[in-house]
Amino acid sequence: MVRLLHAQVVEVTAVDAATGAGIPKIGINLEQVTTGAYRVYQGRTDSDGHYRFENIQDGKYRVMYATNDYYWTGETRGDQQRFEMISGAAPIKLIAHMSPLPHLSGRVVDGRGDPVPGARVDIDGKQIVFTTDADASGKFDLHWRPGTYTLSAVAPASWKPPDPEEDTGRALGWARTYYPGTAVADAATKIQLQPGMDLADLVIKLRAVPVHAVRGVLLNPEGAPMPKQSVVLQEGRELPWKKTAQSDAEGAFEFPDVPDGDFLFYFEASRGSDKLRADQWITVAGRDLENVKLRLEAPFAVSGKLVFEKPEGASVLNPRNVELVGVTRDHPMEFPMVLTASVNPQSEFKLAKVYPGVYRLDVSPPPPYYLDRVWLGDVELPAMELQLSGTASLTLQFRADGGTVRGTAEKCNGGVVLLIPVDPVLRAGAFLRNTVCDSQGRYQMSAVRPGDYYTLAFAASDPPIPVLPHWDDSTLNTAAKVTVRPGETTSLDLRAIAAQ
Repeated sequence: MVRLLHAQVVEVTAVDAATGAGIPKIGINLEQVTTGAYRVYQGRTDSDGHYRFENIQDGKYRVMYATNDYYWTGETRGDQQRFEMISGAAPIKLIAHMSPLPHLSGRVVDGRGDPVPGARVDIDGKQIVFTTDADASGKFDLHWRPGTYTLSAVAPASWKPPDPEEDTGRALGWARTYYPGTAVADAATKIQLQPGMDLADLVIKLRAVPVHAVRGVLLNPEGAPMPKQSVVLQEGRELPWKKTAQSDAEGAFEFPDVPDGDFLFYFEASRGSDKLRADQWITVAGRDLENVKLRLEAPFAVSGKLVFEKPEGASVLNPRNVELVGVTRDHPMEFPMVLTASVNPQSEFKLAKVYPGVYRLDVSPPPPYYLDRVWLGDVELPAMELQLSGTASLTLQFRADGGTVRGTAEKCNGGVVLLIPVDPVLRAGAFLRNTVCDSQGRYQMSAVRPGDYYTLAFAASDPPIPVLPHWDDSTLNTAAKVTVRPGETTSLDLRAIAAQ
């Protein structure tokens, strides 16, 4: 946090990081982050890359930039992201260094060479997936951030199928195909995008693969068949490969032409004020799939409370929200479901529409507290993941006797330092800590839950790391270890490694 005194004016200049020239039409948001207050000031740079905000209210702010052709390198170049506005005379002057986004374009064709209108195109990095749809000519055109990616496409389920195999007459279907033309993700050609690169005329030729039948029965929550209902089979909640089948008088359904892969059955029905839902993943692998039982489930409530073991005279500021995030690790193309509950002044929360499944608990502990333990009913959970199948109550216990880890990380200017619990079951949510190094590579994390941690420093990346750096067992084998003790400060100097 940079504290700038005596200013009511903010002057912003957006410049090309390579040439220093001003960039016009860059959107700018000054978003107030003062506790208990919220406002946004918006502007757009002129032909010289400048914009001037006047009469800004007192408070703490962060700066956000919006553009389709550039990305902001500020997180890695030491630019100000946050400031505090206090009434006065001297303007605050900010410079936003921007780099041109790579440009990627091409087309999707089927095995006959025909363009595939409406094909879904995914560009997939380690921590983020961006999607776009091909136009009426099967063409796609996008700007995206630098990095290493795989590119894939999937035809709409309504697209005309391939011709059957000549020798056997076996039915074929269009598989998700990775550039330039493989149905195997590990065989995909990696695409390396650099700032300002123009990668044009790429062609993804869809692969024809054998298809199989998937048969099952649709059941209501009591286990009785549900006749004459439309059952949906799709590649994921947000993805376009989708087929529909009608259940018969006995609740049975059949999808006769499903390619190999992971798919999601999805069905909803209303009962009073509740929305019943069937949500079940299946895997098709080289043969027909029989006897799938798709059963509707009713939502239930999950309530909870926060308990603080606070020092005498200490006050408590509740976290704003508690979240349950659906766990989708076996389905990398799936977008997780996120359920959010507000915490009331009595440190209680309630989620009213929860469906059976595995969830990860996410909460940001209010300083100086850390999350110590979690109970599901009377059972203490060993990790931040929980299996929910019906009405439940959670208790989150916070303590204020955490330790501090600080030091200097060489070559970490604007990069990230991670504290990763040695115990694998704790490597999620509030038990995983991170912070950004300052311009001298210094870092500090306070209110750390006592225990043993791996410590990794990652150099600033370009583009900035979107969430957290990726690590694996081989990286942890080279990491420094630190033991955090209650109320103690531990100093640890590190050397940053390249973000993955």
